Amino acid sequence: MSQRVFGTAARLRPFGESVFATISRLAAQHGAVNLGQGFPNFDGPEFVKEAGIRAIREGHGQYARTFGLPEATKAIAARFRATSGIEVEPDAEVTVTSGCTEAIAAVMLGLVDPGDEVVLVEPFYDSYPACVAMAGGTVSHSLLKTNLTGALVARLRGRPCRAFDADLRVRVPATTLSTYPDLTVICGPTERDAEDRHAAVNPTVLFEVLSPATAAYDRGEKFDNYQQLPALRQYVLLDHARPHVDVYTRLPSGGWERRGYGLGQSVPLTAIEVHLDVNELYEGWAAERAIDEDRTAPSGS
Repeated sequence: MSQRVFGTAARLRPFGESVFATISRLAAQHGAVNLGQGFPNFDGPEFVKEAGIRAIREGHGQYARTFGLPEATKAIAARFRATSGIEVEPDAEVTVTSGCTEAIAAVMLGLVDPGDEVVLVEPFYDSYPACVAMAGGTVSHSLLKTNLTGALVARLRGRPCRAFDADLRVRVPATTLSTYPDLTVICGPTERDAEDRHAAVNPTVLFEVLSPATAAYDRGEKFDNYQQLPALRQYVLLDHARPHVDVYTRLPSGGWERRGYGLGQSVPLTAIEVHLDVNELYEGWAAERAIDEDRTAPSGS
């Protein structure tokens, strides 16, 4: 029987020190002003220190409720209402943590199951992927989207079609669905929805990167909605679990034809007159999958 050497969990070994630790160490090493972490180089206000001293003298040194003292949660809820107009229940929808990093970790551990895919929008704080890994989730979805975006932007440069990332909202007026596709290509001027001027209604090609949680919806109900967009000519799905791309093309009859493509093949997007290389789209994917599997694999004894 092999002897286990205890140390950092396998799923966390790919991560090094945080960016805060790196910047603080370099600032101390070079005598530089540390603007990377946001802490002041002077003492806090007197009224804050006095409030802390007073709380200790008055006996407020015991454990608080796990989600914060009532005075704190009520004050936070009141502040949130004043700044956002949204009402939240202090004792059910507010949790006080010791800083944002603890909050991020608590959310990931509480909401992410092993194998879940978490989409991180760059730029993001470097604690996010580590917290996802702690919960057993993966973030490789973002690699496929990055590869896809780079390939499309390069091929569409100087042409009348433009690629938009997941910040663009697309609305289907016939069904009232509003959604954010992973990538949208629009040829010609962008047409806005009459009821939502921030949403586009004339995508030429829509792209989605599948995940275990979204695959059935992206292939089913969402595609049913997308078919109601008159301008849509192709719908492209990138499989997260294997190097495979499905392309749905609208036929002159109004129906849709599906064709699949794997490694070593070229994906013809006739609607925008470009070809995408499956190998290019999945570059680096195998390494990311191996890391994800190593993170989530049970430790040997």
